[in-house]
Amino acid sequence: MTEDMRSAMENAISRRNMLQAAGSIGLLAASGTFLAACGSSSKAPSSSTSASNTAVDLNAARNEGTLVVWHSDQEPDNVALLAKFTAKTGIKATEQKISPADGLAKIQLLERTGTRSTDVFLASPDVHHQLQQKDLLMQFAPSELAPYEARFKSDPVGYWCAYFVNVTAITYKPDYVSADQAPKRYEDMLDPQWKGLLEFAGPTSATAFVFWYNLRNILPQDFWDKLTLQRPTAYSSSTAMIQDLNNQNKKIAAQMSVFQVTKAIRNKQRLSFVSDPRGMSTSLSSASIIKSTKRPNAAKAFVQYLLSEEGQDVWNNQIQGSYSPLPNIQPKELPPVSGLKLLVPTDMADYGSTALRAQFETMWSKVVGVA
Repeated sequence: MTEDMRSAMENAISRRNMLQAAGSIGLLAASGTFLAACGSSSKAPSSSTSASNTAVDLNAARNEGTLVVWHSDQEPDNVALLAKFTAKTGIKATEQKISPADGLAKIQLLERTGTRSTDVFLASPDVHHQLQQKDLLMQFAPSELAPYEARFKSDPVGYWCAYFVNVTAITYKPDYVSADQAPKRYEDMLDPQWKGLLEFAGPTSATAFVFWYNLRNILPQDFWDKLTLQRPTAYSSSTAMIQDLNNQNKKIAAQMSVFQVTKAIRNKQRLSFVSDPRGMSTSLSSASIIKSTKRPNAAKAFVQYLLSEEGQDVWNNQIQGSYSPLPNIQPKELPPVSGLKLLVPTDMADYGSTALRAQFETMWSKVVGVA
């Protein structure tokens, strides 16, 4: 081979590599720029994340089959989210509603039997923490996570990340309760005028547990005993709470998720909420990828989309109406989250303690009269 021939061949190879790289960049641009997933681990995985760990092959994702997403949100909301995701990426996806506790148990059972039935799990961080302890979650931590505060993602990143901030508030209907009359602090619900008119979630509710967990060291120790005397009513859903507020059977919902306020406003109803200056009880809903997924690229693409600015705007602003972990995503129906003090659990081992949950359920059953 002459020197001229060798030079021509090397140039051809170099040009082919450049075209392949350009094609890859074009594919990513056409598919949108995504933020990425994050998570928590006590197993001390490597502090660095390999390129293969953060890479998403969208062509492969479209050929992996239908992505399965488990969640505990309102089902129409997730159907709408997945429709947006499919329209954006061309990746087919389906959803299944399941409680976090049931999802946790089922994933562990299926793992033992070698059965694979889900790819992405949307649940609370304490549930994801337990799965990570058993090495059942995939680490996926691209560098685009920078905008997320540390309290909304785990350390080290790669196993779960919050996709919405579930703020619960003292909520009332201004048609029947004036702003001056409404409680301003949690202790104001102990006023005799609210006896028999208070709404709370039941003993098995994650919303009720996080309310107690976040406030148990802030409120006076006798608050819970005094609350019992107010004869509050337990509800299994916030929809039922809103119905009783609308028909005036009850006046104050003490643990209403603020996205319900957004939905009410969009439906031309009036709901208002109060922010106790000491803080608002807040839980997180987070996304993780099951390590044994048969659709790893599709799962990564979905989590990237959900946590991207576009996905956060779609979910928190356009669809559900909750606060986003990203400070620049804000539902227009709600006051700026920057003006609220959020009480967020950060110790997932403590927050997920079964002994602590049992203690709460015994106490709360007495408070709401279902013991």
